[in-house]
Amino acid sequence: MADIVKTSANVRPANANQCIIRQLTSGEAIDVGEAVYIKASDGKAWLTVGTAVASALLAGIVVAIGSSGQTTGAGAGEVLSVVMYGPVAGFAVDAGDLIYVSDTAGALADATGTKSCVAGVGLPDSILMVQPGRTIPA
Repeated sequence: MADIVKTSANVRPANANQCIIRQLTSGEAIDVGEAVYIKASDGKAWLTVGTAVASALLAGIVVAIGSSGQTTGAGAGEVLSVVMYGPVAGFAVDAGDLIYVSDTAGALADATGTKSCVAGVGLPDSILMVQPGRTIPA
């Protein structure tokens, strides 16, 4: 399993009209392009980790931090813009490839993690179609 390369400066909705974007509050330090899940105990966004079922359930990909749209430095309590469904640019993916939650915190991978789920599928032009919630068959 290899983590997918992302260019944080290029991570953005590929077409905002085709995306479901929600504002979530961060529970920890998070950067643009990182994958997040919603922790049941506090309702905040935390980095996904494919080593545990609860933290492998992707909510989406962070595309902006705060009202100024910064790309790094979100601490706990920051407002995040998260694409929960739709095309996101800035990832080195190939068209047709399934993309998974990685065992590395906040990362995506080209193969399943320990308890991973599908994060989306690659589209042409290095675009990730975020489609969270599809579990890996046993």
